[in-house]
Amino acid sequence: MGESSLAECLSPLFNPVGKILLNRRGICVIPLVMSLAGGYPIGARTIAALYKKGLMTKSEASDISLIAVGAGPGFLITFVGISLLGSKESGIILLSSQIISMVVLCLILRFTRKPDTTPDSEISPVTTLSASEALVNAVSDSVKAMGAMCGFVILFSVLCSVLTEGLNIKGIFADILLSLLEVTTGVTTLSGKQSLIYISMLTGFGGLCVHLQIFRELKGIPFSKKRFYLYRIYQSISSLFATKILLLIFPVKEAVFSSIDYKPQVNLYSTIIAFGALAVTSVFFILSLHKKA
Repeated sequence: MGESSLAECLSPLFNPVGKILLNRRGICVIPLVMSLAGGYPIGARTIAALYKKGLMTKSEASDISLIAVGAGPGFLITFVGISLLGSKESGIILLSSQIISMVVLCLILRFTRKPDTTPDSEISPVTTLSASEALVNAVSDSVKAMGAMCGFVILFSVLCSVLTEGLNIKGIFADILLSLLEVTTGVTTLSGKQSLIYISMLTGFGGLCVHLQIFRELKGIPFSKKRFYLYRIYQSISSLFATKILLLIFPVKEAVFSSIDYKPQVNLYSTIIAFGALAVTSVFFILSLHKKA
């Protein structure tokens, strides 16, 4: 969406929502919607695209970077809810809690942020790309982002395996450490041990692997990493309470949380091979681009 003119077209429609939640223009709501629809790095990628095109000010991009962090329905409903917990309802509660927590973050930002000193008249968007150019750029950027995401996931999977299997870190300390490092490994580990409330808290935080992917997308946009992690704490806490309230209104049977007897294991040997294959492929790809240039 950030590459095409669609963001400009939809921005006025989001102006009322942006005014209420953020006291910002509607363009600032688009990364939040994309984050909730597509998953963790999508919000940051949309912010970078809109900022690059001149559709967002530096202050807007910096502020929205703090809150456009969330897992998509594919992860929360399909993977966590259906695959791990065996309950679509649990996934819907997780997604609903995340939406509520993002609204809470918007309100926190609205009443704590510094006023934007850049008037709208100074925002001068660059020339909008044609549909074909936008499609080509979107596909190219998506492939690059997917490669980077796979690299981060493999790296942290190896790290988690080394910590638990190689260094023999076990118990609650291992669960906490894995959860802070990589969200997929964390929810897989906790799915048979902890209730939905703690899983919601974990998905609200995201994990270091996700955070590094977001930092990569936001390269060139000045924002405070201290504030970023402060907002991750806010998001974790608000997700926890939102899930607790939703479970009181829409109770889910506790048996769901202990229905998974098999816990997926990361094979260190095969992961290292996969990492090596990815690295070699990436080198050849970069060299081929260099020769074409």
